[in-house]
Amino acid sequence: FFLMITRRMATQAGRITYSIVHNKAAQRFETEWEGHTAVLEYNMGEKTIVFTHTGVPPVMEGKGVGSSLCAAGIEYAKENKLDIQPQCWFVDRYMQKKNISRSPSSL
Repeated sequence: FFLMITRRMATQAGRITYSIVHNKAAQRFETEWEGHTAVLEYNMGEKTIVFTHTGVPPVMEGKGVGSSLCAAGIEYAKENKLDIQPQCWFVDRYMQKKNISRSPSSL
């Protein structure tokens, strides 16, 4: 099962479109651009998703890719009524900035 989310990313040459894929087998959300892959990795519990790592290659940094990955992961948690445990500092900061609760009843 793959969940596809299309996002736009700004580059020096303008705007490009990229897709975020939910790769359940690898337990991660991912996107590729020009041979580079950015990921949001997680571990799944019974009623909890633990976001463990966000990895964005330098060429993709500063373009909203990490935030888009976080948004996709949080949307998945919301749709599946999962508690969120951000062990990754980037996800934790994103949730604080967007005032997002860790409990699905508040999402």
